[in-house]
Amino acid sequence: MSNFLSIHGYTSVKPQCLNLRLEIKNFSNTLYGFAGPTLLFERYYKSRQECRRFFACSACRDRKDCSFFQWADEVVSDDKLRMRQQINLSMQPKILPQQQLCQRLHKLKAATDDIQRNYCHDCELLLFQSETSDHKRHNLTRCIAAKRLDCPTTILKPLTRNKINAQYLFSDKTCEFFVNLLIHLDIDYVICIGLPRMHEFIRSRYSTDSNNRIQSILLDIDHRYAQFYPDINYCRYNMFNNYFFDGEIGQQMYQNFMHSQKSKNGVILIDPPFGGLLQIIASSLDRLLQLSAKTEMPTLLVFPYFLENHVFQHLKGFNMIDYKVDYDNHPIYNNSRNDGKIKASKRQSPVRLFTNMKPSAIILPKEDGYRFCQKCDRYVSRENAHCSKCNKCSSKDGRTYIHCDQCKICVKPGRVHCNTCNMCLPKDHQCEASDKQGSGCYICGQYDHKHRQCPTRLKHSKRKRESGEEINNNNNNNNTKDWIKRKKKGSNNNGANENVTKSRNANTLIKSLHHSMN
Repeated sequence: MSNFLSIHGYTSVKPQCLNLRLEIKNFSNTLYGFAGPTLLFERYYKSRQECRRFFACSACRDRKDCSFFQWADEVVSDDKLRMRQQINLSMQPKILPQQQLCQRLHKLKAATDDIQRNYCHDCELLLFQSETSDHKRHNLTRCIAAKRLDCPTTILKPLTRNKINAQYLFSDKTCEFFVNLLIHLDIDYVICIGLPRMHEFIRSRYSTDSNNRIQSILLDIDHRYAQFYPDINYCRYNMFNNYFFDGEIGQQMYQNFMHSQKSKNGVILIDPPFGGLLQIIASSLDRLLQLSAKTEMPTLLVFPYFLENHVFQHLKGFNMIDYKVDYDNHPIYNNSRNDGKIKASKRQSPVRLFTNMKPSAIILPKEDGYRFCQKCDRYVSRENAHCSKCNKCSSKDGRTYIHCDQCKICVKPGRVHCNTCNMCLPKDHQCEASDKQGSGCYICGQYDHKHRQCPTRLKHSKRKRESGEEINNNNNNNNTKDWIKRKKKGSNNNGANENVTKSRNANTLIKSLHHSMN
């Protein structure tokens, strides 16, 4: 795959800013990290008022996890390319061949005693009892029931590093809701992107149900699931660059699954890391649909409500649904009360459901307090009261919003209208700070424009483009002049250098003769 994602647009990073705007371009195949094709970023230096592009890893937000970095205009030597390939190979997990994984899984499931089934968390490998002697000092899960092999999330430890994995798992209640919704929508198959718990929930309970049969395929970057799903139902996949780690084999596996469901109703269910860039994910979804010869498909996106502007900006036609998504292993994004182990959110989970389907088609469970609003023609939460002035149910964060006649919108409770700021803000806010908050340009400090229209940056970029060839020509001329000067200087010193060399050779010869005579 030779597609690279070019990211431009700005986000506040001091003392330099990272420009982020998405474009799809074709580059050479050499710019690969361990997670596949890299992303092209642009860094803006405020002190020097100039931009410079660079390639970095698509999956890791921390250089400690993936050290790949290359300036876009850098000429890379063959030695560095070979070293980079060796680093990428060393970072790849050691996975057994697919046929061998299938044979091992079938034998483990067929074993009569649970003692035969074990898992090593250090080696990330399913083990027979006879193989555990080589893993005595490792962290082992022993005596695994055969049924648990169909539910690997109950065996594997979640990878919860937010800058690379962010592997948080749906609760059983949330899984039940999604499955009931899929049945109501008459869905035949699901593409689960980054949702191993949902995938195993469907496979273990509904893949063989004759009345409500639902097929599922898992696209996930976690390689550990390969030994639990060594068949057509799993592809190791990076959602941030649409990269199949098994290359054409993985793509073909996905296309075969989609071809087998060609005349059926399907849906994409995706739960990306909340720190990921949605414009990249939107691009990956488009290219994923192109692999299956589709232009659009019903999609359910799991994302926090406070990032809804990013969703609406990059995923056109999406609407937010009031359902509160619950996670088992997240410290805040759960709907359970504090049990001494997990700190529950006071207003429950802020994670919501976004979809390009008609909102009225998404039925929410009434036993959890959701109700249908006739005026809005959609299901809403208990606290989301309909406002006759706004003519909509506008609450989002789990509280009942209050209408402000001066702002002419519903605002969060506890906020008051400030005549100075001309908007509703917390009582203890500072008018000057709030008046400038979220406005203006952080490049030049002016408040009459945004950073994308900053004349300082645009002027510099234009001047740099116009004078690019002239600078290159001047550099070439300067390099030529310097070479000529060095050549002349060397010719003038040739006689002196020859005399020094002769003198050194003579001294060496005298010393060697003196040593031989002694």
